[in-house]
Amino acid sequence: MAEQPKHRLLVKHVTGRVLLDTGKTGESFTIQDGNGDTRLGEGEGSWKVRITGVTTAAAAEINRLRAELNLFHFIEQPDAERPVRKWWMYGKHRHPEIVEDAGTAELQITVDARVAYSNDAV
Repeated sequence: MAEQPKHRLLVKHVTGRVLLDTGKTGESFTIQDGNGDTRLGEGEGSWKVRITGVTTAAAAEINRLRAELNLFHFIEQPDAERPVRKWWMYGKHRHPEIVEDAGTAELQITVDARVAYSNDAV
């Protein structure tokens, strides 16, 4: 039986500093395109990343650095031909939009670009 894919999200400052790593801190997240679809494409458009369980300190730092964010979504599929699929999400034409709900510890980040990438060609 195939293992279920594992999803991981990194929110990083452009300098490489990790602001949030769901693989280490355990927050849950969802990603949808501008139409609410979870079957995600790539290119330009709109992608909403909703992260639940974000600490107040992490949310404040992400919000403070919103003009300089890079998001990375990894899908680990050990049984697949490519065991890890990688996506880079960022603000191409506008800075990421941040909406915080401190009451539910939810942070929503909306970006306008999503690109698949691989370390194979590096």
